[in-house]
Amino acid sequence: MHHTPQEKPQLNPLGVETFAMKGVAGVLPPKRLRCGAAGIHKLAQKFMPGPITLVLKKKPKVPDLVTAATDEVGVRMPDHPLALKIIQKFGPITSTSANLHSHPDPVNIKNTIKEMGDTVSVYLDCGSTKLGKHSTIIAVHDGEMEVIRQGVIPIKEIEAALHG
Repeated sequence: MHHTPQEKPQLNPLGVETFAMKGVAGVLPPKRLRCGAAGIHKLAQKFMPGPITLVLKKKPKVPDLVTAATDEVGVRMPDHPLALKIIQKFGPITSTSANLHSHPDPVNIKNTIKEMGDTVSVYLDCGSTKLGKHSTIIAVHDGEMEVIRQGVIPIKEIEAALHG
């Protein structure tokens, strides 16, 4: 089993970063909420770009290497101008966090370099993270929504977006 520089096992899926809702649609076919296609769209409209990852059923064209051979893919739209420009120019990209597997999220380049060292050949310093906390991860399975990781976006805001 290979590991990435972040020491994440390759059996873990990667995230897909996208520039616009069209990119989200391109990869789609402990608290649960009802959430159909309209709900997914509401969440994306409200919180993207921003600190939310939606784990959704993938289209067959999404490679198994990206999804660790699962039928789901995590989709984000970052809220950073450089990331959005790169994605706009080259199309959706895969990504992982800038930390070692199971370590806290770094909030600035100094923490990242300290943790990753020379396992990464190029670092881009775009300043400290805006929010200082990881994204909220929501998985959608058969119309049911599950909060995989509570992050910056509180559950009450997610519920309000779905039902408001």
